[in-house]
Amino acid sequence: MGVGVGEASYAPAANSLIGDLFPAHKRARAMGIFMLGLPLGLLLAFFTVGAMVEAFDSWRAPFYIAAVPGLLLAVFRLHDQGACTGRRRGREDQCRAGRQSRWARSLPCAPSGG
Repeated sequence: MGVGVGEASYAPAANSLIGDLFPAHKRARAMGIFMLGLPLGLLLAFFTVGAMVEAFDSWRAPFYIAAVPGLLLAVFRLHDQGACTGRRRGREDQCRAGRQSRWARSLPCAPSGG
């Protein structure tokens, strides 16, 4: 059930983020590359998980290894300024350089945004 909740919430957010980050003429390609993540990940897992289990002698090893890129992306995201939302709707005045959420500003490792 937890996987279903996670996947149901990321798809609308990802579509919105891709729409804000890419101009209209590049949006279809960006969305196509994003949607290729699931089938390519399944293909990669099919060929690599067995070798990881044998190499580390544990069925848990692939889960730990799969967590590393997510943790690295989370650290990167903490230092990111965020997307300029509203751009695709023509409201670029809402975009401000250095804008961060209150939560991101409260973290000690977040840039000051000034």
